[in-house]
Amino acid sequence: MSGKKKDHATDETLLAARKELAKWIADELGISDVPALAEALTHASYAHEHGGGGDYQRLEFLGDAVLQLCASELLFARHPEADEGALTRIRRDMVSAGALARFAAVHRFGEAVALGRGKRQEGVNEKILANVAESVLAAIYLAGGLEAARRYTDAVAATAFADGSAVGERDPKEALQEWSQRAKKGLPEYLVVAIDEAGNPTETRVRGYRATVSLAGEALGNGEGATKQRAERAAATIALERVPRTGLSERPPAT
Repeated sequence: MSGKKKDHATDETLLAARKELAKWIADELGISDVPALAEALTHASYAHEHGGGGDYQRLEFLGDAVLQLCASELLFARHPEADEGALTRIRRDMVSAGALARFAAVHRFGEAVALGRGKRQEGVNEKILANVAESVLAAIYLAGGLEAARRYTDAVAATAFADGSAVGERDPKEALQEWSQRAKKGLPEYLVVAIDEAGNPTETRVRGYRATVSLAGEALGNGEGATKQRAERAAATIALERVPRTGLSERPPAT
């Protein structure tokens, strides 16, 4: 297939994906016209190759602020008994890059993102998905106001906690770091590699990630996850279970 034919096929796929996303926005959020949606789905590499038009970076900036507000409002209402610390932890999990990337992946945002030719070879990664989740929110906010943004944030929350994890549960990475600091063992260090379906390290055909956490020069745990953050948290959970058997004083207190 020639370069022009490939580009034409790519453009058709992109348009179809954007139509599907626009339909989801109309059906689920009640917003039938989102003027900034195309810009929200345009990577800087594509804009640069096509004359420097708009890309999603400014919208991402706005979307981040809107998401923080809507998430805070949502969690404040849903968890009247939670203190500030718990609310902060829940919000952190809900709006983390990993959570936003999962949300964007579930709704197939990645298929609707315009990438430059060079970037297209790499594909849409977790960072791009998380950025686009915020830029699309900004476009929806500009089109439908705060109420539409709240409905979008509800959808983000539903995806973030869909696995049944305890909302507001203490982050194992945070718990391990606090313990290690009190024990004067320095900070935990994480080594993360991408893995394929067979669990082997890879730079292509990425299925997930494997993380190894080390403390005071000793590897304490390995964990795998769909995102780097999940893999690191899985490794930290294993490390917390092994701490008493490593001679590293006492285990962090339960929270």
